[in-house]
Amino acid sequence: MALSDPMPSQVCPSAHSLWRVPELVAEVMDHLSQRDLSVCARVSKGVSHYALGSLYKTGVSIQHVLNILAPVHLVSSPAPNVKYKEMNFLRSPGSNDWDNFYQYARRVRSLSCIDLDASDQLFLDISSVLPAGTLLFPHLRSLEWKINSPRLRAHVDFFMGDALSDVAISGPLDFLSTTLGLLSQRSPAIRRLSLHVSALEDSPTPAAVMQDIMTSIKAFKGLEHLQMSPQLAPAAAVPFLSRLPRLTTLYLRPFQLTTAFLFGDTFRYTVPRLKALDSDFQCLKDLICEVGLLLAGVSPSLSALSLQKLHVAINPTNTEADLAQLGCLLRDNCKTLTYIMIIFDTPTLLPAESSPITRSVLKLFLGIRLLRHLNIDDVRPARLSCAELEELAPMCRKLTFLGLCARSRWNGASPESLLSLGSLITLAENCHSLLSLGLALDITTPVPDLPPNPPVFRRLQILYMDYSTKIEDPAAVAVYLSRLLPPDARLEPPPSRFTSAHIRAVEAANIKGWKDVSHFLDAMKPLRNIVALHLKSQSPQIT
Repeated sequence: MALSDPMPSQVCPSAHSLWRVPELVAEVMDHLSQRDLSVCARVSKGVSHYALGSLYKTGVSIQHVLNILAPVHLVSSPAPNVKYKEMNFLRSPGSNDWDNFYQYARRVRSLSCIDLDASDQLFLDISSVLPAGTLLFPHLRSLEWKINSPRLRAHVDFFMGDALSDVAISGPLDFLSTTLGLLSQRSPAIRRLSLHVSALEDSPTPAAVMQDIMTSIKAFKGLEHLQMSPQLAPAAAVPFLSRLPRLTTLYLRPFQLTTAFLFGDTFRYTVPRLKALDSDFQCLKDLICEVGLLLAGVSPSLSALSLQKLHVAINPTNTEADLAQLGCLLRDNCKTLTYIMIIFDTPTLLPAESSPITRSVLKLFLGIRLLRHLNIDDVRPARLSCAELEELAPMCRKLTFLGLCARSRWNGASPESLLSLGSLITLAENCHSLLSLGLALDITTPVPDLPPNPPVFRRLQILYMDYSTKIEDPAAVAVYLSRLLPPDARLEPPPSRFTSAHIRAVEAANIKGWKDVSHFLDAMKPLRNIVALHLKSQSPQIT
């Protein structure tokens, strides 16, 4: 189809040529706002074709697109004593409505069905105009289905087709099992799949339901990304999942562990021991899971030779031996691992001496040859002295990110073993590649003296300092940091993992001190820039 020039008398020759290259027009449309695309859709037939394609590629809701088929409105539920309203057509659509609707429906690539309250009559009306053998959205690639209404779950098959490649479904166990069976038959090309149980249950998943779910999942031969609620993936499921030939990302948690959001004990589940099965993950690169899934059967549970990124949720009651076992497992089995984040669930203010994070445990993790990012997030400070950190610092040379209990809390006086500001000197001497650093430091003691020519962090961009840390002398702390940090490095607080009014009040009292430190550092930036240039001229070989 030839494109019509939008305003041929007002465009330069190069712009005139652009409108004759369909690929360029389509590329331009992908960078425009929704409002601009709506304007472009009215310019000419050729431009409209590509503008509508971009408009209906992402962010389309089912409520919006059905309104094109026939006007929709909300009506009160016919059930007595029920106050919710459901969506219905204001009039029944006809064949002419379908012809107009299909011009848009065939452009829809991504569809969101969230909290939809629609009547059964609405889907009956759709069926009455849907030609036999025609899909409602023939080119739909991405579907998000999170609907609480039991009567609407039966209509999910309206949106299934062989073009689907990305599906996120939330619902009860029986619905997930049935829907997965349908998907495996009608949408076998799925590459990304997210499954979430809408109502958490204390009882384990029945074996028959688990078998049906795993059988359906195995049918997706091209599956690359899988995210599941933890009760859907006990240790017994690992051998099934490990045989997916193209699986690169496996999330067995319902959330990204890098957030500060906390879940309760309802996510705990019993992990049976794995049998000695061949459960190698051939392509797995990214894994999020509970630590119990890894510790249940060391070698069989994680023979993931291609694993690069690992997020592990751990319980505060896990011991030093548990972390040491995990460290050995990763060091010996995961030769390509570059990123580790360990987060302690349901943080509690336990005594600092109960922390499982010790010199020997850290030595195991730092022994992972390709590791570049290590973040252990606990509210207890690590059981690590300044002398022990000095011993480990040479092993941290390869790291670009190091976080050790940066959000720690303690009651009363600071533990004697807590790292001090002097620990930064040790890391500055050894860790020339560090871009981000977060440590639990005691800054209530007097600021130590610096040597005449202290080492400087060469590349550090962010120093995470917790607002729970009280500062006695902000000016002295700022002067100390200014001699260790690059001019452009900034202080940044990690998000709090507590929401109690008492802790917020304590943090509020410390925020002013940290803001004063930041202000002092900003005021000293011109001088720090001069010093940095002088050091660079003295050491041109430093990169």
